[in-house]
Parts: sequence; structure tokens; C-alpha cells
Amino acid sequence: MKKQTFIDLNDSSTNEINFIIVGKPNSGKSTLFNRLTETKEAITDPISGTTRDRKYGKVYWTNRQFTVIDTGGWITKSDDTFEEAINAQVEISIEEADLILMMVDVGVGVTDLDLDIANLLRKSGKEVMVVCNKVDTSVHDIG
Repeated sequence: MKKQTFIDLNDSSTNEINFIIVGKPNSGKSTLFNRLTETKEAITDPISGTTRDRKYGKVYWTNRQFTVIDTGGWITKSDDTFEEAINAQVEISIEEADLILMMVDVGVGVTDLDLDIANLLRKSGKEVMVVCNKVDTSVHDIG
């Protein structure tokens, strides 16, 4: 296992940081990518499997530039050739990343697939931040 190091996003002496967005299909990875890059480069669709390859974009925050990588949804226990290729792209992205954002869908809770992804990311030895998505619906309103 690699030695854990922490990334200070505010440290301007740090070289450009690459981070990826990883999660199961339709968890909101491409939507987050579009918001961060202030573009509509990543295709978003309710149909699972829309994103298949890695997509790279630039993020500008507090006079810093970051590279963000959008990935397809991680799938396990599938014989589908496309899903196997998507997983290979995710694995390449994990190797390229300095920081990993693991996207989870609050609306459905933690699934076995989320746990599989968490185990994969844990083995990478990279810094991981969990990003909770789809929490802004009326179902989650307090009142």
C-alpha cells in the first residue's frame, strides 16, 4: 500500500492536481464534471452507460487550475464487453489521479456496488473524498 499523503488545495506551490470522479452508473458524475468545468462537455442522460471513456476538463478555483477527469460508471459482476472496457478506463484514471471524488447517490443509499467501488479505491492508496449527490430533493427536506 502506498504511503498516504494529503493534498492541500490551497497551497499554490503544489503542482496542478488531477482529480477524478468515480461512482456507479447514473450517480451524477458527468453533471458534477459539467458544473466544475462550467461547460456542457460531458453528456448527461438517465440511460446508464452514456459515459464510456475518460473525459478531461479544466477547473479554475481561487486562482488555481486543476484537471478533472469524468469516468463511466463502475460495474461489477457483468459479462458486458462495454462495461469491462469502461472499468478499464476507470482504472487508468485512478492511476492518473492525485485525488479521487467518489460520487454516491443519497436517494438510494449505500449499495453493494458502492462498497465494491470503495474497496477498489481504498486499495489505490490515493486520497478519496466522498461526494453525496441527489440530496437536494424535497424528499430530504427537513420540516
